[in-house]
Amino acid sequence: MLDPLSKQTYQTAKGLDIFSLPNILRSHYAIDNDITDKTLNNIKLNSYYKGSDGNNYFKGFDEAGGTVLTIWDAGSAGLGSITSLTAETTAAGNVATHGMVEFLANLWYWQTASVLARFDFSTITSNVLTAINSIAPIFVHRGLAKMFYTVSNYQIGGSLTTSPAATVLLTFDNADRVVQMAEYQRWVAVAVNNVNASSSSKIAIWDGSSTTLDDLIDLGDIGIQTMVNVNGVLYVLTSTNPHGWGAKSLIRIYKVVGSRVKLVKELDLQATTTGGVSINTAAVAVLAGKIYFGINASSATTIMTIDNGVYAYDTEQDILTLDRITSDTTAINITSVGFNGGAMVVTWYDGTNYKMSHVNSSPGVSSLGVYQSNAFPLNNGKMGKVKRILILHKNMAASCGFTAKIKHFGHYPTSGSVESADGFANLLTPQGNAATSGFSQSTDDAGYTIIENLHQFKEARFTQLEIAFDEVSGLNSAEILFPIFMDTADGSDRI
Repeated sequence: MLDPLSKQTYQTAKGLDIFSLPNILRSHYAIDNDITDKTLNNIKLNSYYKGSDGNNYFKGFDEAGGTVLTIWDAGSAGLGSITSLTAETTAAGNVATHGMVEFLANLWYWQTASVLARFDFSTITSNVLTAINSIAPIFVHRGLAKMFYTVSNYQIGGSLTTSPAATVLLTFDNADRVVQMAEYQRWVAVAVNNVNASSSSKIAIWDGSSTTLDDLIDLGDIGIQTMVNVNGVLYVLTSTNPHGWGAKSLIRIYKVVGSRVKLVKELDLQATTTGGVSINTAAVAVLAGKIYFGINASSATTIMTIDNGVYAYDTEQDILTLDRITSDTTAINITSVGFNGGAMVVTWYDGTNYKMSHVNSSPGVSSLGVYQSNAFPLNNGKMGKVKRILILHKNMAASCGFTAKIKHFGHYPTSGSVESADGFANLLTPQGNAATSGFSQSTDDAGYTIIENLHQFKEARFTQLEIAFDEVSGLNSAEILFPIFMDTADGSDRI
């Protein structure tokens, strides 16, 4: 790889840290469930918030029956050192809808599908506002110092105090459905879908008090899942198949500048079975110009055949990557994503167990990370052959290693039967204990790896390299330095 990682001239770098250093690739922290003294399957943690009082809070259900909504206090001491959660008092409610927001020194959340509750960092106050509608998350516009919430499927209310009313401030068409609100300079941006996806989704620009809109932007797509503001620019994430009406499932990311909408990324989930794919509004977070989000695809593994976890889109470098990969790589729901300082906090469900994860308490880095280059010609598109691969890396830590693999394209004749389908072949070496462990490199303190004269190198027109970071030890993994050098029959290339 000649370009820095920021260029994304590669197919995938799933589960790997590509943002910290421009030319070093290393494993990310594993997403795994924490060990607490509570039954995670009962409390079903579904959102996280770092309060202004310094404490870490999760929204979930009671320990005894898992049916009463409550707030769990994880304390303030770095989250990772907390081995127990404390349930706050006077809990009530029954829905896991959306996340929490802070307004006037209270955490606000949906208690039921039609009731707001608040928590003043001491006691939960239930039934603060009733007979409204939880179709969209509660939103706070810091500039306007005002909290907004949905009164019905297509109506929005707001409050300047801790005593909100069900008064309607803005009404859309009764076939519209409010999805989410976001700050847009001094305005409120409102993402709106049509009830049955019969027309394009829209972004409304509203001043937060008038009964009319300042602007209405047609997205040119359907199925808005979430909308966020990143450095003053709106980004909208959509799903082409939120209801499960079709087998083609794509996540699209749009950039909204002024009244212009631009498609910037498209993620193909490679579904082979009809089934809905969605994104929880609580499963989206923004940090340092990057949008982190998780996907719901739990009812069948074939709804999403690529790996799942927490994806990251770097808005400055236009990179979309699977930033954190789960041990159960498909058929999961990411229920929420947040940050405690710079440490990611995730709650998720694997179809059987409810889990929470945060970097500080993680047992170590993931062994699931995989880098895969683009395919490149060996001899200007003519037949050629790899002679040697040189991979530079930091001195290998104890009990760490990696496995390099190679894939050839066009290594069979133009006529007749194909000998075998193109696939990746392991490149095993003595430095990787080929006879026992089966890695390309697994020798303590090794600073480079040379792979040469292997029978896996075949004549072909194109080839592709893959590196699996599959041997890790605690917080240590291989750290690959770029570029990687490859000698071919017609000279040396950097990939």
